[in-house]
Amino acid sequence: MDMGVKKVETHMKRGKEFNQFTLWFAANLTLADFALGFLAYSLNLSIIYTLISMSIGTILGSFIVGLLAYQGSVSGETQMMVSYETFGKYSHVFSFLQGFSALGWFIVNLILGSYAFELILHVNYIIILTIYGTVQAIIAYLGYHYIHKLEFILSILLGILFLYIAIKSDIFFYKINYIGKNDLIAFGIMLATSFSYTVSWGPYASDYSRYLPQNSSLKKIVIYVTFGMFLSTFLLELLGFYIGIYTGLTNSMYAAYTISGSIGILTSLLLILGGIGTNSINIYSSSLSINAIFSHKNLRKFLIFTLSTIGIIISIIFYNSFYQFFENFLYVLDYWIMPWAGVMIADYYLIKKKNLKLQNLYKISSISALIGFIASIPFQYPGLYEMPMAKYLGGVDISYFISFFTSIIFMYLLTKKFMSLQQS
Repeated sequence: MDMGVKKVETHMKRGKEFNQFTLWFAANLTLADFALGFLAYSLNLSIIYTLISMSIGTILGSFIVGLLAYQGSVSGETQMMVSYETFGKYSHVFSFLQGFSALGWFIVNLILGSYAFELILHVNYIIILTIYGTVQAIIAYLGYHYIHKLEFILSILLGILFLYIAIKSDIFFYKINYIGKNDLIAFGIMLATSFSYTVSWGPYASDYSRYLPQNSSLKKIVIYVTFGMFLSTFLLELLGFYIGIYTGLTNSMYAAYTISGSIGILTSLLLILGGIGTNSINIYSSSLSINAIFSHKNLRKFLIFTLSTIGIIISIIFYNSFYQFFENFLYVLDYWIMPWAGVMIADYYLIKKKNLKLQNLYKISSISALIGFIASIPFQYPGLYEMPMAKYLGGVDISYFISFFTSIIFMYLLTKKFMSLQQS
């Protein structure tokens, strides 16, 4: 039984921490991660700098998602419902942003996956989009346990498929005549972009851990989430980087299809199947996040039907023209994630609420997140407009790091201030 946004009671909890590995491994075999490898190639970044930057960015982002996932196992609540315990009514804003951000990523992945289908089958894209999106919506409709079962199966299937592609295509660069540049600016861009992609899963984290037993291990959850996300994200980025070098093409999907006969078809299949796992999570979490605004009602199934229908229609309308702009828009929308995550982690792991009055806690949390976001604006470079500090740094967007640590610092300082006021 799927509880939607209702709290999962102790007697309903089951599963093992290892489920977090299989879920996040399969969920991160995404078209977006594959395209990130092409970014490293377009930056002409050397192999060693590419490997290091992708590794650091992905590990840092995955670790934060792991910390947030643990909150679900302890609380038995979805991530946005956990957020209400820290932000109170102000969390309505984050629920709204997360709901439509997840829907946006559903649309982007639906378009890209359908494009891969179209290359292989040469079938009208409207038919493909409708069928592909409906399959993902059905899986999300079935709920938490079915999503976990699907991701477990996909983690095995896609792992084998990826390994075969890697061996046949010489992904490990033994025979590649490519040098690239040891450029620190390109290194910073690649690190920041890998981090931002990975950490953007943070608002989803507890949605897929809330049925775990309450005594689940923090260490195991963080390790399994981090390793699962890192392994698939890093290897898929590496595959994209290799295919970019091998083909010299800039269109990631077309390059994957044309790389070398059957390997190209298998690579497209890998990304199509990965898209099913990813988008089932996107539309499921989108429904939970919007439902959190109206938590007294169980609207999950209705919202999945409504949101997926909207997503399919938008995908059909803008299939040939809009998705690149829309993806840039989503990067802008996702700037809220790091100040929110900083406050959530500070509250849960550093402050532990310290007997603050709830109204004070809600104000402190919201102010800290807002300050973190404002402090990061000069460092932002989402692809639409380059802010002053990002321009000074050569196009490196470190705003995610700025907002994250700023929100943590202010959360801690403001809590100390309010505690002293309460005691006096």
